[in-house]
Amino acid sequence: MKRHPVLIPLSRHHHDHLVLAQLLKHGSPPYRGLPDDLNGKIDYLANHFRESLLPHMILEEQVLYPFIKEKVFFLDELVEDLEREHQEMTFIFNEIIANRDWKDLDRLGTLLEIHIRKEERVLFQKLQDELQVQDWSVLEAKLKQSGKN
Repeated sequence: MKRHPVLIPLSRHHHDHLVLAQLLKHGSPPYRGLPDDLNGKIDYLANHFRESLLPHMILEEQVLYPFIKEKVFFLDELVEDLEREHQEMTFIFNEIIANRDWKDLDRLGTLLEIHIRKEERVLFQKLQDELQVQDWSVLEAKLKQSGKN
């Protein structure tokens, strides 16, 4: 389904994060310009996590999720699940940095992909079904005000 213009920047971030998710999975094919050895993948993950993924999760937790909880009450449980997944991904990231282990890379890649698909296919779809024109304007203003979108 076509994304509402307010969600397009978040979906673009998701696309970049899906590339990372695939890179992290065990047995992933080589991607042009991306590392294919353990240390290279961990270094790439560390940079991408700190520079892109973590700011994206913070934006969702500080702006998007509170807005959803305020406007679309029946999505509270889904949002809480997504917040828990953010915590789990951050925990796994820290484990990877500490242990430099393939199994943790695969675990994070799998969880990241599941998480993004849930946001794109479930959360964003329900938002597009439920939000009114004025709601989109408010969300857009909040995202712009955050300066991270």
